[in-house]
Amino acid sequence: MAVKEIEDYLENGSIVNSVNYPRCEVGPCRTASRVAVLHRNVAGMLTAITTCATDAGINIAEVVNKSRDEVAYTLIDLDQKATDRMVESLNAISGVFRVRVIK
Repeated sequence: MAVKEIEDYLENGSIVNSVNYPRCEVGPCRTASRVAVLHRNVAGMLTAITTCATDAGINIAEVVNKSRDEVAYTLIDLDQKATDRMVESLNAISGVFRVRVIK
Protein backbone atom coordinates (compact mmCIF):
# COMPACT_ATOMS: atom_id res chain seq x y z
CA MET A 1 0.00 0.00 0.00
CA ALA A 2 2.75 2.47 0.91
CA VAL A 3 4.61 1.82 -2.33
CA LYS A 4 1.47 2.50 -4.40
CA GLU A 5 0.81 5.74 -2.49
CA ILE A 6 4.36 6.98 -3.03
CA GLU A 7 4.18 6.00 -6.69
CA ASP A 8 0.90 7.92 -7.08
CA TYR A 9 2.48 10.96 -5.40
CA LEU A 10 5.53 10.89 -7.65
CA GLU A 11 3.62 10.26 -10.88
CA ASN A 12 0.42 12.28 -10.29
CA GLY A 13 0.90 14.47 -7.23
CA SER A 14 -1.76 12.67 -5.17
CA ILE A 15 -1.42 12.63 -1.39
CA VAL A 16 -3.18 9.89 0.58
CA ASN A 17 -2.83 8.89 4.25
CA SER A 18 -0.30 11.59 5.11
CA VAL A 19 0.15 12.68 8.69
CA ASN A 20 1.27 16.22 7.85
CA TYR A 21 -0.31 17.07 4.51
CA PRO A 22 -3.93 17.33 3.34
CA ARG A 23 -5.48 14.46 1.43
CA CYS A 24 -5.53 15.27 -2.29
CA GLU A 25 -6.42 12.47 -4.69
CA VAL A 26 -6.22 13.25 -8.39
CA GLY A 27 -5.88 11.06 -11.42
CA PRO A 28 -3.28 11.21 -14.14
CA CYS A 29 -2.59 14.58 -15.72
CA ARG A 30 -4.40 14.86 -19.05
CA THR A 31 -2.97 18.25 -19.98
CA ALA A 32 0.50 19.37 -21.05
CA SER A 33 1.79 19.94 -17.52
CA ARG A 34 1.01 19.62 -13.80
CA VAL A 35 2.64 21.66 -11.04
CA ALA A 36 2.35 20.97 -7.31
CA VAL A 37 2.71 23.80 -4.80
CA LEU A 38 2.96 23.22 -1.05
CA HIS A 39 2.28 26.46 0.81
CA ARG A 40 0.87 28.22 3.86
CA ASN A 41 -2.92 28.21 4.09
CA VAL A 42 -3.40 31.99 4.01
CA ALA A 43 -5.70 34.39 2.19
CA GLY A 44 -4.57 35.46 -1.26
CA MET A 45 -2.27 32.51 -1.88
CA LEU A 46 -4.34 30.99 -4.71
CA THR A 47 -4.46 34.37 -6.44
CA ALA A 48 -0.68 34.70 -6.19
CA ILE A 49 -0.17 31.16 -7.51
CA THR A 50 -2.52 31.51 -10.49
CA THR A 51 -1.06 34.93 -11.32
CA CYS A 52 2.32 33.25 -11.94
CA ALA A 53 0.77 31.12 -14.69
CA THR A 54 -1.11 34.09 -16.13
CA ASP A 55 2.02 36.26 -16.16
CA ALA A 56 3.86 33.47 -18.02
CA GLY A 57 1.06 33.41 -20.62
CA ILE A 58 0.00 29.87 -19.69
CA ASN A 59 -3.65 28.88 -19.45
CA ILE A 60 -4.77 26.96 -16.37
CA ALA A 61 -6.96 23.99 -17.24
CA GLU A 62 -7.73 22.93 -13.65
CA VAL A 63 -6.80 23.77 -10.06
CA VAL A 64 -7.20 21.50 -7.05
CA ASN A 65 -6.52 23.01 -3.62
CA LYS A 66 -6.70 21.15 -0.33
CA SER A 67 -5.75 22.37 3.12
CA ARG A 68 -5.06 21.01 6.56
CA ASP A 69 -4.72 23.52 9.36
CA GLU A 70 -1.89 25.90 8.41
CA VAL A 71 -0.69 24.01 5.32
CA ALA A 72 -2.25 23.82 1.84
CA TYR A 73 -1.44 21.84 -1.29
CA THR A 74 -2.35 23.07 -4.75
CA LEU A 75 -2.15 21.15 -8.02
CA ILE A 76 -2.35 23.14 -11.24
CA ASP A 77 -2.94 21.48 -14.60
CA LEU A 78 -1.69 23.65 -17.46
CA ASP A 79 -2.40 23.70 -21.19
CA GLN A 80 1.32 24.29 -21.87
CA LYS A 81 4.53 23.10 -20.22
CA ALA A 82 5.43 25.02 -17.07
CA THR A 83 8.28 27.40 -17.82
CA ASP A 84 11.34 27.98 -15.67
CA ARG A 85 10.16 31.57 -15.24
CA MET A 86 6.82 30.42 -13.87
CA VAL A 87 8.47 28.00 -11.43
CA GLU A 88 10.87 30.73 -10.25
CA SER A 89 7.91 33.07 -9.72
CA LEU A 90 6.07 30.42 -7.69
CA ASN A 91 9.14 29.80 -5.53
CA ALA A 92 9.45 33.55 -4.89
CA ILE A 93 5.97 33.82 -3.33
CA SER A 94 6.16 34.38 0.41
CA GLY A 95 4.63 31.36 2.12
CA VAL A 96 5.47 28.81 -0.59
CA PHE A 97 7.44 25.89 0.85
CA ARG A 98 7.99 23.78 -2.27
CA VAL A 99 7.18 23.74 -5.97
CA ARG A 100 7.40 20.56 -8.01
CA VAL A 101 6.77 20.12 -11.73
CA ILE A 102 5.19 16.70 -12.01
CA LYS A 103 4.76 16.66 -15.76
